[in-house]
Amino acid sequence: MRIILLFLLITMGHASTAVARIALSNVILDIPASGSRFADIEVTNLARETAYVETQIAEVLHPGTAREQRVPHVPARDQGLLVSPARMILPPQGRKNMRFLAPAPAGEQERVFRVTVRPVSGEAAKDSSATALKILVAYEVLVFLAPAQPSLKVHYERNENHLVATNRGNVNVLLHDLRQCPAAPNHTCEEAGGGRLYPGQTRTFTLPLNSPVEFLQTQAGQNTKLQH
Repeated sequence: MRIILLFLLITMGHASTAVARIALSNVILDIPASGSRFADIEVTNLARETAYVETQIAEVLHPGTAREQRVPHVPARDQGLLVSPARMILPPQGRKNMRFLAPAPAGEQERVFRVTVRPVSGEAAKDSSATALKILVAYEVLVFLAPAQPSLKVHYERNENHLVATNRGNVNVLLHDLRQCPAAPNHTCEEAGGGRLYPGQTRTFTLPLNSPVEFLQTQAGQNTKLQH
Protein backbone atom coordinates (compact mmCIF):
# COMPACT_ATOMS: atom_id res chain seq x y z
CA MET A 1 0.00 0.00 0.00
CA ARG A 2 1.34 3.41 -0.93
CA ILE A 3 0.31 6.26 1.38
CA ILE A 4 1.15 9.88 0.67
CA LEU A 5 1.43 12.46 3.44
CA LEU A 6 0.85 16.05 2.40
CA PHE A 7 1.56 18.90 4.82
CA LEU A 8 -0.09 22.30 4.61
CA LEU A 9 0.97 25.25 6.78
CA ILE A 10 -1.62 27.97 7.17
CA THR A 11 -1.57 31.49 8.80
CA MET A 12 0.62 32.68 11.65
CA GLY A 13 0.47 32.64 15.45
CA HIS A 14 0.16 29.80 17.94
CA ALA A 15 0.25 26.29 16.49
CA SER A 16 -2.52 23.75 16.08
CA THR A 17 -2.69 20.52 14.12
CA ALA A 18 -5.50 18.94 12.11
CA VAL A 19 -5.53 15.64 10.24
CA ALA A 20 -7.69 14.98 7.17
CA ARG A 21 -7.95 11.20 7.11
CA ILE A 22 -9.66 8.88 4.68
CA ALA A 23 -9.50 5.11 4.32
CA LEU A 24 -9.95 2.88 1.27
CA SER A 25 -11.34 -0.65 1.34
CA ASN A 26 -8.88 -1.83 -1.33
CA VAL A 27 -5.79 -0.37 -3.04
CA ILE A 28 -5.09 -3.02 -5.70
CA LEU A 29 -7.74 -3.64 -8.36
CA ASP A 30 -7.84 -6.19 -11.19
CA ILE A 31 -10.35 -5.38 -13.93
CA PRO A 32 -11.09 -8.44 -16.11
CA ALA A 33 -11.04 -8.54 -19.89
CA SER A 34 -14.72 -9.46 -20.18
CA GLY A 35 -17.90 -9.37 -18.15
CA SER A 36 -18.11 -6.62 -15.55
CA ARG A 37 -15.26 -4.32 -16.55
CA PHE A 38 -15.26 -2.37 -13.31
CA ALA A 39 -14.32 -2.60 -9.65
CA ASP A 40 -15.59 -0.64 -6.66
CA ILE A 41 -13.89 0.51 -3.50
CA GLU A 42 -15.37 2.14 -0.44
CA VAL A 43 -13.98 5.50 0.68
CA THR A 44 -14.47 6.32 4.37
CA ASN A 45 -13.96 9.65 6.09
CA LEU A 46 -12.29 8.93 9.44
CA ALA A 47 -12.18 12.57 10.53
CA ARG A 48 -14.62 14.68 12.53
CA GLU A 49 -14.94 17.21 9.74
CA THR A 50 -16.26 17.05 6.19
CA ALA A 51 -13.80 15.55 3.70
CA TYR A 52 -13.48 16.82 0.14
CA VAL A 53 -11.90 14.06 -1.93
CA GLU A 54 -10.47 14.22 -5.44
CA THR A 55 -8.73 11.76 -7.76
CA GLN A 56 -5.91 11.92 -10.28
CA ILE A 57 -5.20 9.17 -12.83
CA ALA A 58 -1.80 8.32 -14.28
CA GLU A 59 -0.95 5.46 -16.65
CA VAL A 60 2.26 3.61 -15.84
CA LEU A 61 4.41 2.87 -18.89
CA HIS A 62 7.20 0.27 -18.75
CA PRO A 63 6.24 -0.68 -15.16
CA GLY A 64 8.86 -2.24 -12.94
CA THR A 65 11.79 -1.15 -15.14
CA ALA A 66 14.33 1.65 -15.11
CA ARG A 67 12.23 3.27 -17.86
CA GLU A 68 9.07 3.36 -15.76
CA GLN A 69 7.11 6.52 -16.47
CA ARG A 70 3.82 7.93 -15.23
CA VAL A 71 1.77 9.75 -17.82
CA PRO A 72 -1.26 11.83 -16.76
CA HIS A 73 -4.37 10.08 -18.04
CA VAL A 74 -7.17 12.16 -19.57
CA PRO A 75 -10.33 9.99 -19.92
CA ALA A 76 -11.82 12.42 -22.46
CA ARG A 77 -8.97 11.57 -24.87
CA ASP A 78 -8.31 7.95 -23.98
CA GLN A 79 -11.09 5.96 -22.33
CA GLY A 80 -8.70 3.47 -20.77
CA LEU A 81 -9.87 4.10 -17.22
CA LEU A 82 -12.64 6.19 -15.69
CA VAL A 83 -13.19 6.93 -12.01
CA SER A 84 -16.69 7.83 -10.83
CA PRO A 85 -17.21 9.99 -8.98
CA ALA A 86 -13.91 11.72 -9.64
CA ARG A 87 -14.67 14.00 -6.70
CA MET A 88 -16.83 13.44 -3.65
CA ILE A 89 -17.89 15.11 -0.42
CA LEU A 90 -17.99 12.90 2.66
CA PRO A 91 -19.58 13.99 5.96
CA PRO A 92 -17.77 13.13 9.19
CA GLN A 93 -17.53 9.32 9.51
CA GLY A 94 -19.32 9.06 6.17
CA ARG A 95 -18.60 6.54 3.41
CA LYS A 96 -19.29 6.23 -0.29
CA ASN A 97 -18.41 3.87 -3.15
CA MET A 98 -15.98 4.89 -5.89
CA ARG A 99 -16.08 2.99 -9.20
CA PHE A 100 -13.09 2.25 -11.44
CA LEU A 101 -14.39 1.51 -14.92
CA ALA A 102 -12.79 0.37 -18.20
CA PRO A 103 -15.33 1.51 -20.84
CA ALA A 104 -13.36 0.43 -23.92
CA PRO A 105 -12.79 -3.20 -25.02
CA ALA A 106 -9.67 -4.88 -23.67
CA GLY A 107 -6.55 -4.52 -25.82
CA GLU A 108 -3.70 -6.88 -26.62
CA GLN A 109 -1.53 -5.75 -23.70
CA GLU A 110 -2.14 -5.37 -19.99
CA ARG A 111 -2.44 -1.74 -18.92
CA VAL A 112 -1.34 -0.39 -15.55
CA PHE A 113 -2.67 2.70 -13.79
CA ARG A 114 -2.05 4.46 -10.49
CA VAL A 115 -4.90 6.57 -9.15
CA THR A 116 -4.22 9.06 -6.38
CA VAL A 117 -7.18 9.45 -4.00
CA ARG A 118 -6.65 12.37 -1.68
CA PRO A 119 -8.53 14.77 0.56
CA VAL A 120 -8.46 18.42 -0.47
CA SER A 121 -7.70 20.95 2.25
CA GLY A 122 -10.30 23.44 3.37
CA GLU A 123 -9.80 25.78 6.33
CA ALA A 124 -7.39 24.22 8.77
CA ALA A 125 -8.62 26.43 11.58
CA LYS A 126 -11.23 29.13 12.04
CA ASP A 127 -8.88 31.15 14.24
CA SER A 128 -7.02 33.35 11.76
CA SER A 129 -4.35 34.11 14.38
CA ALA A 130 -3.26 30.47 14.59
CA THR A 131 -0.59 28.60 12.71
CA ALA A 132 -2.34 25.43 11.57
CA LEU A 133 -0.47 22.39 10.35
CA LYS A 134 -2.83 20.21 8.37
CA ILE A 135 -1.80 16.67 7.50
CA LEU A 136 -3.51 15.20 4.44
CA VAL A 137 -3.34 11.42 4.12
CA ALA A 138 -3.68 10.29 0.50
CA TYR A 139 -3.57 6.84 -1.13
CA GLU A 140 -2.53 5.40 -4.46
CA VAL A 141 -4.73 2.72 -5.99
CA LEU A 142 -2.92 0.31 -8.33
CA VAL A 143 -5.24 -0.73 -11.20
CA PHE A 144 -4.60 -3.48 -13.75
CA LEU A 145 -6.66 -3.75 -16.96
CA ALA A 146 -6.41 -7.33 -18.22
CA PRO A 147 -5.65 -7.92 -21.92
CA ALA A 148 -8.23 -9.50 -24.22
CA GLN A 149 -6.50 -12.91 -24.05
CA PRO A 150 -4.81 -13.18 -20.64
CA SER A 151 -1.92 -15.63 -20.52
CA LEU A 152 -0.32 -16.55 -17.20
CA LYS A 153 3.01 -18.20 -17.92
CA VAL A 154 5.88 -17.94 -15.44
CA HIS A 155 9.02 -20.03 -15.84
CA TYR A 156 11.03 -20.91 -12.72
CA GLU A 157 14.60 -22.15 -12.57
CA ARG A 158 16.37 -23.16 -9.38
CA ASN A 159 20.13 -22.65 -9.41
CA GLU A 160 21.59 -23.61 -6.03
CA ASN A 161 20.83 -20.63 -3.76
CA HIS A 162 18.96 -18.70 -6.42
CA LEU A 163 15.44 -18.86 -7.80
CA VAL A 164 15.11 -17.25 -11.25
CA ALA A 165 11.57 -16.31 -12.29
CA THR A 166 10.73 -15.20 -15.84
CA ASN A 167 7.31 -13.90 -16.81
CA ARG A 168 6.60 -15.25 -20.30
CA GLY A 169 2.92 -14.35 -20.23
CA ASN A 170 1.10 -11.08 -20.84
CA VAL A 171 -0.16 -10.33 -17.31
CA ASN A 172 1.67 -9.33 -14.15
CA VAL A 173 2.16 -11.77 -11.29
CA LEU A 174 2.98 -11.18 -7.64
CA LEU A 175 5.44 -13.57 -5.99
CA HIS A 176 5.33 -13.32 -2.21
CA ASP A 177 5.81 -15.09 1.11
CA LEU A 178 8.96 -16.85 -0.12
CA ARG A 179 10.24 -18.98 2.73
CA GLN A 180 12.57 -21.89 3.37
CA CYS A 181 12.32 -24.27 6.29
CA PRO A 182 15.25 -26.49 7.32
CA ALA A 183 14.67 -30.23 7.33
CA ALA A 184 15.90 -30.47 10.92
CA PRO A 185 13.19 -29.97 13.56
CA ASN A 186 13.03 -26.92 15.83
CA HIS A 187 14.78 -24.69 13.31
CA THR A 188 13.40 -21.31 12.27
CA CYS A 189 12.18 -20.84 8.73
CA GLU A 190 13.94 -18.17 6.67
CA GLU A 191 12.15 -15.49 4.64
CA ALA A 192 13.35 -14.80 1.10
CA GLY A 193 11.38 -11.71 0.04
CA GLY A 194 9.17 -11.39 -3.03
CA GLY A 195 8.04 -8.90 -5.64
CA ARG A 196 5.82 -8.18 -8.64
CA LEU A 197 6.88 -9.48 -12.03
CA TYR A 198 5.54 -7.76 -15.14
CA PRO A 199 5.35 -9.36 -18.61
CA GLY A 200 8.77 -9.98 -20.15
CA GLN A 201 10.67 -9.45 -16.92
CA THR A 202 13.09 -11.76 -15.11
CA ARG A 203 13.88 -11.57 -11.42
CA THR A 204 16.41 -13.49 -9.35
CA PHE A 205 15.75 -14.21 -5.68
CA THR A 206 18.71 -15.02 -3.45
CA LEU A 207 17.84 -17.85 -1.07
CA PRO A 208 19.42 -18.21 2.39
CA LEU A 209 19.30 -22.03 2.40
CA ASN A 210 19.75 -24.98 0.04
CA SER A 211 16.36 -26.42 0.97
CA PRO A 212 13.22 -26.12 -1.21
CA VAL A 213 11.58 -22.70 -1.28
CA GLU A 214 7.82 -22.31 -0.91
CA PHE A 215 5.94 -19.23 -2.07
CA LEU A 216 2.64 -17.87 -3.32
CA GLN A 217 2.03 -16.82 -6.90
CA THR A 218 -0.86 -14.36 -7.16
CA GLN A 219 -2.57 -13.17 -10.33
CA ALA A 220 -5.85 -11.21 -10.30
CA GLY A 221 -6.41 -12.13 -6.67
CA GLN A 222 -5.97 -15.88 -7.22
CA ASN A 223 -3.25 -17.53 -5.12
CA THR A 224 -1.26 -20.61 -6.18
CA LYS A 225 1.14 -22.24 -3.73
CA LEU A 226 4.38 -23.37 -5.38
CA GLN A 227 7.61 -25.08 -4.36
CA HIS A 228 10.98 -25.20 -6.11
